[in-house]
Amino acid sequence: MKNKKDVYQAALRLLNYKSQSEYEITYKLKNRGYTNEEINKTIEKLKKLNYINDEKLSIELFNYYKNQNLLSNKMIHQKLKQKGLYINLDLSETEELNAAKKIVNLKFKISNLYKNNPDKLIIFLARKGFPQKIIYKLNLKKQSD
Repeated sequence: MKNKKDVYQAALRLLNYKSQSEYEITYKLKNRGYTNEEINKTIEKLKKLNYINDEKLSIELFNYYKNQNLLSNKMIHQKLKQKGLYINLDLSETEELNAAKKIVNLKFKISNLYKNNPDKLIIFLARKGFPQKIIYKLNLKKQSD
């Protein structure tokens, strides 16, 4: 069994690298062989010191992904879920449409494959979590003609 100071120092090193959720810190500390009791005590201490704040982190990450303007609402929530985070915010329909337009423009610049075959682009957007409603608003069939 490692001592409490070791667990705390390991957690601080992880947080020094980047902001992380409680889930991520717990997972990484477990992989390093610390006990659940040691981890829980360390997590509580880090929360009291506000070094771990999942609510704040989820808002920051949501806004970061939103400002990138390259992800659907579904994909943003998927990325947050992978980090053990949940948020009650959603992209507006306009924001999601703008993200889809940006992706389409990038794909058109990269490859003629998508210009000549809008069905491939429609499938790509669907795989990226964009709802049909947004995809059809892009009018991709007309753009390719």
